[in-house]
This record gives sequence, C-alpha cells and structure tokens, in this order.
Amino acid sequence: MNTTKKMYVEAMRADTNYPVYRRMIGIIAIIMKIVAVLAALMGTVSGFIQMGTSFLYGLFAILVALVAAALVYFLAQFYEEAAHIIADIADSVTEANSRASV
Repeated sequence: MNTTKKMYVEAMRADTNYPVYRRMIGIIAIIMKIVAVLAALMGTVSGFIQMGTSFLYGLFAILVALVAAALVYFLAQFYEEAAHIIADIADSVTEANSRASV
C-alpha cells in the first residue's frame, strides 16, 4: 500500500463514525488469538501426556492441536482485517454522502 493510501486509511480509522464497533473488532480478535494460543498449549500438553501410552497418538494429537491453533490464529487475523474493511467502507460511504448533501 502506498503512503497516501495508508495515511488516508489511518486518518479515516482515527476519525471513525463507529468507534465502539472498531474497539469490539480488536477485542474479539485478541480473544480469538488467546484461544489459539491456549489450544496450542493444551493440545501440546495433552499430546505429551498421550505419548505415555502411545507415541504416535501423542504426536498426532500435538500436530492436530498445532494445526487447529494456527487455523484459529489466522482466522482471527482474517476476521480482524475483514471487519475493519467493512467499517472502512461504511465510513467512506458516510463521508462521501455527507459531502454530497452539503
């Protein structure tokens, strides 16, 4: 993204018409990322415990947990970006319509 576009988006986000929505986006994304980290930790611990009875099952549990955690983490990233895009569109439309009506 070039500097002009980046500055425009940052200015629009700083002066948004939907501050509560934007804060909720960040909070939900953080919660999703925490869930991803906890899933990775719990799955890894569970896998190591399972390795006591079967090494392959334990290894499989660790791999599944890490893949699931990575998926949740990247979905959180995607959700955050997509939700900001929706708010950006709403802010842009509001700004354009407010200029047209004056």
